[in-house]
Amino acid sequence: MPPKKIVIPGLIAIISILIIETCVYFLLPAAYQPGFFRFIGYTIIGLANLIIIVDMIFLLPTVKGAIYYPSSDKQIATILELAHLNKRQKAIDIGSGDGRIPFALARAGAQAYGYEINPILVFWSNWQARLLPKHLRPIFKWKNMWTSDFSDYDVVTLFGMTYIMKDLEKKLMTELKPGAKVICNSFPFPNWKPEKALDEVYLYIKK
Repeated sequence: MPPKKIVIPGLIAIISILIIETCVYFLLPAAYQPGFFRFIGYTIIGLANLIIIVDMIFLLPTVKGAIYYPSSDKQIATILELAHLNKRQKAIDIGSGDGRIPFALARAGAQAYGYEINPILVFWSNWQARLLPKHLRPIFKWKNMWTSDFSDYDVVTLFGMTYIMKDLEKKLMTELKPGAKVICNSFPFPNWKPEKALDEVYLYIKK
């Protein structure tokens, strides 16, 4: 189950989308007026749609997870160093965002997967994957991490936030098989002791 704490950014996203759609409904007739009023109408509608897209990418996912914030190249290199991947392993990035970590996992030889709650980012990741050779293509799925089962994976990577780590720790400790690795970027679990920490990237091994 997801944490019960109310996530303010996600609620802001939902409320702002509702407000913007209401405003667009009343301003839409302006788009059918001649001259300057038509320009104003189209401009407002365009800006409203842009705000909705930004909300969907950056804020709405926080209702059930963490805000979208991509990992740096240095962080990804540290994740790969701690993972010690091989071709027999299945690796998944929880909250895969734009797909950069699953792509790196696939290049390192793993069977790579990415679960992401934002459908726009899932579409973008899959579009990028189609441009690559088959053996370098991760599998991206539109999934909610709280209702997904991770028992089949050897390596799990994630970039969470403080308010989800306690519940996610409990879920992974329950589901993962012995020997499975969890690599957390920037935000450690509150109770699970890491086997190794390097540049604020934390390695955990299920006993």
